[in-house]
Amino acid sequence: MSFGTSDIKQKPRKRKRIPWAQLLKRTFKIDVLKCDKCGGRMKLVAVVFDPPTIATTLRALGLPVRAPPIAPARSRQLLDCSNSNDWTGVDVDYGWPD
Repeated sequence: MSFGTSDIKQKPRKRKRIPWAQLLKRTFKIDVLKCDKCGGRMKLVAVVFDPPTIATTLRALGLPVRAPPIAPARSRQLLDCSNSNDWTGVDVDYGWPD
């Protein structure tokens, strides 16, 4: 009797879907579904894709319709540490145990 891979039937594994709110809570430690006013649970009731509807809704909420401008890049001099091997006086504490 031979048992090849074709003899064994495997059940397809279901992909576990984690809700977006739970992922945000796990990653950023914020509960996006908690109401700031009463602390109750909020429920997603609609997703809007229509740009004019989005703009109207944002205006009604007193929020900006356009994203803020992109800030200029930082100075290359601030970012370039490759030429410096002198780290004396630099005290970095990562909180790691000794």
